[in-house]
Amino acid sequence: MTLGTLPAKPLNSRFNDSQWEAIHQRGSNILVSASAGSGKTTVLIERIINHLLTHYANMDQLLVSTFTEAAASEMKARMENRLKQAVNQTADRAEQAHLVSQLQLLPASHIRTLHSFCLQVIQQYFYIIDFDPSFRLLTDETQKSLLYQEVWQELMIDLAQDPDWQEKLFHLLAQFSPGPSDQGLYQLILDLYQFASSHPEPQVWLSQLADQALHFEDFAKTGLYQAVLLPEWQASLSHAHHLLEQALAGLESLTDAMISKIQPLLEAERSQVQDLQSVLSGQDLAQVFALFQQVSFDRWPSGKKAEEDKELLEQVKALRDQAKEQIERVRQLMVLDYDTTVYVEGQAGASIQDLAHLTLEFRQALWQAKVAQNCIDYNDLEHLTLDILAPYDADLGQRQPSEAALYYQELFREVLVDEYQDINDIQATILSFLSHERRQDLSGNLFMVGDVKQSIYGFRMAEPSLFLAKYQAYQEGNGGHLIVLDANYRSRDEILQFTNFVFQRLMDPGFGEMQYGAMESLKTGNHSFLPAAPDPKFDIEFLLYESSAADEGEPEDQDLDLNQGVETSLEAEAWLIGRDIQARVQAGWQIYDKELGQQRPVTYQDFVILSSTRHPFQPVKQVFEQLGIPLLSQNVENYFQRQEIRLMLALLKLIDNPHQDIPLVAILRSHFVGLSDEQLSQIRIRVPNSGSFYEACQQVLLLEEASLIALQESLTTFMDKLKEWRQLAQRVDLVTLIWTLYQETYFLDYVAGLDQGDQRQANLHAFYERVVEFEAGNYKGLTAFVGFIEQIMAHDQDLAEPLLLSEDQNFVRVMTVHASKGLEFPFVYLMQTGKRFNIQDTQKVYVPSKRYGLGLDYLDIKHQLQYPSFIKEAIKLERRGQLKSEEMRKLYVALTRCEQKLVIVGSVKSQDQVQTKQEQVLAATGQELVMNRALRQGAGSWLDWLLMATAFSGRHLQSTTDFTNDQVRLTYVAEAELLPLLKASASRPWLQDDQNWLADLKLTVDQHEVTSEVGAFIQSLLESHYDYGLASKTSSYQSVSELKRLYEEPHNEKLSHFTDRRPGQISWDWLSQEDEERAEEAQIGQKAGIQSIRFTGDTFQAPRFVRERQAYTAAQIGTFTHYVMQQLDFSALEGLDVSDYPAAIQEQAQAWLAAGFMEASQWEAVKLASICQFLASDLGQVLIKQAKSLHREQAFSYRLPAAKLFARQLGADQLQELAGSQLLVHGVVDNYLNLPDGRLILIDYKTDRYRPWASLTKSAQIDQIVDKYRFQMSLYARALSLAKGKQVTDVYLVLLDFDQVVPVTDLYDFD
Repeated sequence: MTLGTLPAKPLNSRFNDSQWEAIHQRGSNILVSASAGSGKTTVLIERIINHLLTHYANMDQLLVSTFTEAAASEMKARMENRLKQAVNQTADRAEQAHLVSQLQLLPASHIRTLHSFCLQVIQQYFYIIDFDPSFRLLTDETQKSLLYQEVWQELMIDLAQDPDWQEKLFHLLAQFSPGPSDQGLYQLILDLYQFASSHPEPQVWLSQLADQALHFEDFAKTGLYQAVLLPEWQASLSHAHHLLEQALAGLESLTDAMISKIQPLLEAERSQVQDLQSVLSGQDLAQVFALFQQVSFDRWPSGKKAEEDKELLEQVKALRDQAKEQIERVRQLMVLDYDTTVYVEGQAGASIQDLAHLTLEFRQALWQAKVAQNCIDYNDLEHLTLDILAPYDADLGQRQPSEAALYYQELFREVLVDEYQDINDIQATILSFLSHERRQDLSGNLFMVGDVKQSIYGFRMAEPSLFLAKYQAYQEGNGGHLIVLDANYRSRDEILQFTNFVFQRLMDPGFGEMQYGAMESLKTGNHSFLPAAPDPKFDIEFLLYESSAADEGEPEDQDLDLNQGVETSLEAEAWLIGRDIQARVQAGWQIYDKELGQQRPVTYQDFVILSSTRHPFQPVKQVFEQLGIPLLSQNVENYFQRQEIRLMLALLKLIDNPHQDIPLVAILRSHFVGLSDEQLSQIRIRVPNSGSFYEACQQVLLLEEASLIALQESLTTFMDKLKEWRQLAQRVDLVTLIWTLYQETYFLDYVAGLDQGDQRQANLHAFYERVVEFEAGNYKGLTAFVGFIEQIMAHDQDLAEPLLLSEDQNFVRVMTVHASKGLEFPFVYLMQTGKRFNIQDTQKVYVPSKRYGLGLDYLDIKHQLQYPSFIKEAIKLERRGQLKSEEMRKLYVALTRCEQKLVIVGSVKSQDQVQTKQEQVLAATGQELVMNRALRQGAGSWLDWLLMATAFSGRHLQSTTDFTNDQVRLTYVAEAELLPLLKASASRPWLQDDQNWLADLKLTVDQHEVTSEVGAFIQSLLESHYDYGLASKTSSYQSVSELKRLYEEPHNEKLSHFTDRRPGQISWDWLSQEDEERAEEAQIGQKAGIQSIRFTGDTFQAPRFVRERQAYTAAQIGTFTHYVMQQLDFSALEGLDVSDYPAAIQEQAQAWLAAGFMEASQWEAVKLASICQFLASDLGQVLIKQAKSLHREQAFSYRLPAAKLFARQLGADQLQELAGSQLLVHGVVDNYLNLPDGRLILIDYKTDRYRPWASLTKSAQIDQIVDKYRFQMSLYARALSLAKGKQVTDVYLVLLDFDQVVPVTDLYDFD
């Protein structure tokens, strides 16, 4: 590899050093790793211009491969402008002539997609492979799908009659299509066909498909074991060994008695891990199986533990449990013993062989069908081109370059490839034969540009490992030269540093397929933004909807489950975004305009909503229509659901066959005829015994009744036209028929006058063009077209509406992340971030892999048994890693689309749960920069990753960014706040009240003039007013726990007097019982509102052996602690030293355990240290000394004015309605002291958790809790005063987790 000498860069050059090198470096294969926004397209164009200006190459001597036709067109346009500038800038006549000649060569130059170039190669060298050059390119995915199904059906018929295939086919159908349909087997064959087609040698790939299974004894030598399983297992065992070492080190602080119990157990388990690590270093898989299946874990020692040992023991046990989990992750792959596994894989291998042969049969049949129809698809383009450039030599087992390849290698001075990270194996092979990559006698001339972090086309068989392999090799100087473009000129510094902040924690070679270090980090290249960064206005924002009906995620992905992104929360997220956009536009929120060079108010066109899928588009569209926000949505695939298209389809169906009731009634009721519902009813009433509705129409025309004259006239006109159109359909092509229908019905003019008329007309024109495409193919005629459309709709293969784009449209745009790639937007909302990753591909009975073939469970048809395949589990591991790595890269693309302001929108179960998970991440990651791998792999959504990364505060020593989570703002929106909007929305009918009929009736009456007595009576009923409506919606018997929610800060809508609490009327916010004081009710499954029975549940308590093994939640631990405080005999502690309290309480606890009031595991979960800390406090000492004056569990009930209770929630007019109304309040006072000196002290224990990692300080958290309970304590104090006939002198909250006793002042006054 001999690199050229770079020309000196001028001082005033607009290019940085890396860009300059990428433009001018020659003499080798070059890979440019260009991060988002680094100007790679500009660099590519400047490199081409430099080749022309230096006479290194002419325009026709360069092959420039782009990813899309649009990119090729844009590049040609920019090249034309640059060449014209160069012509004007030189005075040299010869140079001008040279540049003009390059301009003339530009239109026919080789700046095109690789598929477009392949098309040219085939048309030029078709004779090498004896192929008809007049073929048609099959670009329509729907037509291609239908062709595949047609070929499959014919193949099944042929093979069913072939004696050699009958038995094999029966077994394959029984295994993969057990029902009446063969779709299961078809989908498997189609998957294998597509995987094989992405390989340069499909037949070789298929012929080797079963090798691993049939020769399982050699599996330890395969790449699947060496590259996937072994590193994974070694990492797990290494982590387990590290955890056990930590656990052993933690024993040093325990008492000798406890060390003697625990140390032998941990040392034995560490020894087991070392043995497993040793056996893995060999190649004997049988020994690996045997040793892993012999692994055992002794029971953790139980019995009385010293208080000083307890907390440390919990930490040691947690480390040991994590180590066990790591070993179990490996062992669960070895369900069967080694010999059984060999047998199972052998049986599965036989089925894989049959599947490979069937795929070859399908491939051959499909090719024959394509030849017969003289059409090929994009995949065929690639394979035919490769066959032309380098025919396969069966004797040598490899391809040899042909005369065509040698011609192109001589022709092209350089082959430039854009978006190299998204090519597949066969495309890389084609490029290698077009360039000098395979020529040892010539210097490299392959110039590749891309960013592997933006490789998001795995579903198109893109292979980012090709880029990564070159990246690593060129970095070491092997085979080429690496240039890194890391300066981003698109975005503000906040966006770039947040991206670095997230991905340095998230991505590494083990999970993410590459390191995210200093070379890969984004550098800020544009410092012109105003205001200058960092600015709090441009902090990263999270809008999080707290949804009680959140998704639970994939079964195997519940290790870290933040429960976001369910279908019902999409609309809520749309409301959050819509309201935020409205507020910013109305407030004139300022962004920087790059063209103006100054700030300006934001407009709708500055906003873009990105989503991982198209699924949210429809909810967003409906919500924005209600808000009056203009929206342009890309690729909402509901084209065939549009009214104008449905009517045209119905009309065509009638012309094809008029004896179809639903299409006929649709047309009669529509613009085409205009009959009313009454007239349609008359047709059936007058002719009740006719067959089809068409026959009824014909018979009605024969009736002689004056009342039917108008109906008959309309029917006669239409029936005559229908007959005329049916005759026309027999004589002309479908295109002419459609256009005739448009003209004779004036349908295009009619829809133009409707709402969204331009879009409707565009849809009808697209329908016409669709017909043109259809008839250009192998299908002809009306009947075939109607059948074609029905199959599309049956297979859910709807089409996208055509986009109407015009300049300066002030619309909010919504698009997928894939559609946004290469674009940039000032203000981005990233929504549906809580959507669970789609890993369904790994849940099937089979899992294919491009690299490692097919993993298949063995299905014993005779005994109806399924045996898990070890190979399948290994491939599943590889596939899941690939899918999640691509999701990671998709998230990178999404974040880097934003120029200035980023808002991340998602749904979570609760704020409390998010904080708990973030604490787990912090504890598991420790001092490392990259987060714990198990938690990263266990995450189920983008939001999981983002919230995990933002859990870390401060700057890590190894970090490449100064960004901290102080620049991240999290806003939680309660479900109750959005529920009224969701109920009112038509897109979620199941959320609406059961009495919608009343609202619908009122709307109908309001929209029509009332002329009848019945109508007037209905109107009078609707306008009637009940004086006590508010009282009828409020329970007259309220518990303190429920009432306190009215006074929580921030205001909690979980209790609303506007909520109808009758059975069947309870909304989801009533079912959300997250509060710790309701933990006991939640445990027993109580799912009712205020009217519920307090002390019964609808589930049985779990068996003891289950409860003993479970990890208790914070709420459950709080309940246990509260119980201990209520049972504790304070008098037994009098006279003891504070250091003796733990032993005395332990003694009391033994009595509770013996009586069955508590279980050992529950007692172990209690934080005894916190209880002792309270007892040592001033209030605790008063309780001990005045134990005889302590009273517990004092039940009460009394009446309060309703207007006083609801003063915060109601307006003056509504409060007036409640004047004189009383509510009966009931509850239980936990503890109070009625002291001899006359003091009456109210005490309440609270187990709210202290969160050291939260954004609030400890004192701020305490203030928040006091505000939360002030109303409850006010009610208790009033109850106690009424019961004892004297005022409560002091009120205290005992915050056990905070180790604080806090007085409560400023109580509410209810008098």
